[in-house]
Amino acid sequence: MLIAVFAAVAVSVSVSVTVVVNQGSGGGDGRDRGSGSTGAPSTPAIDADKAASGFGGVATTTENCPASEVDGVGGRCVVSPECWSGITDVSGLITVSRADCRTRHVWETFAIAPLPKDGQTNNARDLVRHPDVKALCSQKVRAASMVPNGRDVADEWNVDILPPTAPEWDKGLRVFRCVAAAVSQDGQKTGSQFALPG
Repeated sequence: MLIAVFAAVAVSVSVSVTVVVNQGSGGGDGRDRGSGSTGAPSTPAIDADKAASGFGGVATTTENCPASEVDGVGGRCVVSPECWSGITDVSGLITVSRADCRTRHVWETFAIAPLPKDGQTNNARDLVRHPDVKALCSQKVRAASMVPNGRDVADEWNVDILPPTAPEWDKGLRVFRCVAAAVSQDGQKTGSQFALPG
């Protein structure tokens, strides 16, 4: 009897912890998650002490930025490329591993915006359903944000969201990011495909 109870608890824990690895599947529903990591613990996207000091803790702009053209969302583009090696989703709460865009990585930020007033959550599974988030983190905005030679990397791209991580949320960071990943054999790429014109 005791063994059966332990088995049930183990199954329950394994179901509640979800780490999804990008298998190169197409589609843009925002739920495919990639990881170039080996399962090592992820680190927060931004140093927690810096997170509340600026818009998303990074320099942003609306100039030449397709994200700023989405009405009523407050979308912006990051000034310097922002890349990620992996996204870990545990019941909708996200941790990410920041990557140097010059090395192999999976995801890259193409838009950033304040959380919607009626969507103040850091749970990705709730946030991804919000109409403002859907409008900004769309394949249309992703395609408009891409540099011309970025289209040579892959014919298809997955789109997803990064809400604030738990440490960022605790520090008062209330922005989300739209990220894209090339659909390729291993899901990884080098360089920036969403760099703003210099």
